Amino acid sequence: MRAEGIAAALSAVADTTVLHFDDAEHQTGGVPRPSNPSALERLLSPTPSLVRCFRSAEFARRVHELGRTSIACFCLGLQMMQYADALPPGIPVVLDNYNVESDILERLAGQRSGLKRAYWHLQAAKLRRFERWALRRADCVIAISNADKRRFRELVPGVRAATIAPGLHLDRYLACQTNDVVPGRIVFVGALDWYVNIDAISWFACEVFPRIRERSSQASLAIIGRRPVAEVMMLAQQDAITLHADVPDVVPWLASATLTVVPLRYGSGVQTKVIEAMATAKPVVTTSVGAEGLDVQHGEHLLIADDAVGFAAACVKVLGDASYAVELGRNARERARHYSYPRLAQDVQRLVSELREVSPCLPVNPL
Repeated sequence: MRAEGIAAALSAVADTTVLHFDDAEHQTGGVPRPSNPSALERLLSPTPSLVRCFRSAEFARRVHELGRTSIACFCLGLQMMQYADALPPGIPVVLDNYNVESDILERLAGQRSGLKRAYWHLQAAKLRRFERWALRRADCVIAISNADKRRFRELVPGVRAATIAPGLHLDRYLACQTNDVVPGRIVFVGALDWYVNIDAISWFACEVFPRIRERSSQASLAIIGRRPVAEVMMLAQQDAITLHADVPDVVPWLASATLTVVPLRYGSGVQTKVIEAMATAKPVVTTSVGAEGLDVQHGEHLLIADDAVGFAAACVKVLGDASYAVELGRNARERARHYSYPRLAQDVQRLVSELREVSPCLPVNPL
């Protein structure tokens, strides 16, 4: 994960303390994660749900305490910026804002109708206000792509922003063997409780996959991810679709794929799931949203299609041409190497060096 990579890069050059939330399943010495607000609270509160879900008085107290001996605070994620004002005065704040979150919600609202559309427009407006405050409050904002950096500057002209591309620990993905393929298997990997992925796999399973099956009867779809919601579980009732929830390791599933799909219809930043799939030397079919921010070429490193007919045709092309699939996968793996952890570490450590020019002896604390 990006947060873990940044924390590791900081630890290599500074006395670093990581303050984080624990959830019920994983107790690792962090602050207990607050319970989610009720539907009524999410509707009536002026605070966006993404931020409200991470509000904790204990977390704020710990931030203030750690801030007294820090040269800087790295907030890893927009929701963590709510704790910036808990820091003692004068502590620089660096925000790693790996999505333009309000844009994601606006795109989501555009896919809905009626009351759901109104609800998501309301959440997007709340988040946009918080996003603008956070961009102004941060002394430096890290974007995951140049496109996001430009968007941040549109939201808040003059914001100090830098691009640090994803730095992923790809060794296991790059070492993935390609000789255990299940013929015709299409694999989707993603968190199955996140609305962006729920929309993506629902659209693919209902609008795209039937078109693939019409032309490739051997095709099957394996949905891999944690915490699937009921809407995703229902997809597995369709012919040739299976759901595999909370698997301990996604790499064997990627290794078994003939083809991987990332059918995102809205989102922001750079999609790490695309990079990870590319690193396994598997052909990837995605959308313009899924490929956003990546230095890739359609037809050389992956295939891009934005409508159901085109997406299905791209999948059928890969499923029906083994030599092309191998070539596409080989090119994808080589391109994925550009997004490995060492690059992120160098960029993060450069930022730390700039901060240390002001105060050379004190530690850095990422949230």
